[in-house]
Amino acid sequence: MSIANEIEVTCPSCGHEQEMTIWSSINVTINEELRERLFNAEINLLTCVRCDHRAFVDTPLMYHDMDKRFCVQYVPEDHLQMEDFYDSFNIHGKGKEFGVRTDIMEESQYLLEPHIVFEMKEMINYIIFRENLYERWAGSSDEK
Repeated sequence: MSIANEIEVTCPSCGHEQEMTIWSSINVTINEELRERLFNAEINLLTCVRCDHRAFVDTPLMYHDMDKRFCVQYVPEDHLQMEDFYDSFNIHGKGKEFGVRTDIMEESQYLLEPHIVFEMKEMINYIIFRENLYERWAGSSDEK
């Protein structure tokens, strides 16, 4: 499931306050168009109705592909300076929780350990990497 909320944001250019949709999770199996929007830098993008300034709203975002069985979690770099951020991980860097149900079926266990990235470009590169791997190995008996 994809998760979006309407929030009020302030334009960093002119100070105008307006509502916008912020995505915290996109499931591209259910909402295919969100992949294209992510790759076009249209997810969590503020476009000010007053001055037309465009700015990325830097907030955590999970990308989930049920067909290819992977997920990747973007975390804003400034979270690295937040002490409580590290409480979400064990000593091996595995996430303890990212809003994912822990009672999920065995075939969805990959959701419990998303690949963590700290830049949106890194997220897109990882998605391309996983999609290419899937295309190369899908249906092969040599899945390695």
